[in-house]
Amino acid sequence: MVKIIPYRQKRESMEKLDKERYLKRVIVVCWIALGICFGIKLFGGNLFEIMCNNENFIKVCEYADNNWWANILISFIVCLAHLYFYVLAICRQARFDKIQLYIVVATAFIGTFIKVLTPPIFGIIFDIWQLMLMPFLFLEKGWKSVLRVLIANVLLFGFQLISMVTKNIGVSVLGESVLEGTIFSLDVILMIILYWGYSNFKRKEKNNG
Repeated sequence: MVKIIPYRQKRESMEKLDKERYLKRVIVVCWIALGICFGIKLFGGNLFEIMCNNENFIKVCEYADNNWWANILISFIVCLAHLYFYVLAICRQARFDKIQLYIVVATAFIGTFIKVLTPPIFGIIFDIWQLMLMPFLFLEKGWKSVLRVLIANVLLFGFQLISMVTKNIGVSVLGESVLEGTIFSLDVILMIILYWGYSNFKRKEKNNG
């Protein structure tokens, strides 16, 4: 018996598939572009070093670094955005439920104070918690979940490491200025958001299939 699919449902399914393919291509292009930049860097090129001599921008960075509330606010927003989309991408969810959202916001809030007010080692411990352990709070138990988290961390760490080397920045530079560190990390946050979108369209297409 041949199953007839309504035209509207078929069109919506094709649109979702097109969006999934589009996001996948964007992610691939980002990796290729980063790889090309990294290759040029390895062969002695220094075209991608970020230098800023703009006095107004420097003043804004200094203001953010010298004002406790601005430092906390910027750090919290960045930490929350990073954690929010990262965990959603791994869990293949479009959004959190209320309990999950409370946990994520509380974790970002606590982590912000840890990173700003304590030695760097405690910030590293928090990063391990949020990247490696926290996703398991929302995932089903099993080896597939472990594998998914490990792959996500390898991809994230690899992208971030290559990006830092290409831009001639180190961990110490990221810690010197919260605003500069945020700007330097925008490409990583963008990549996480792209993975979040791709994972959700892929999940919807799988469920419809």
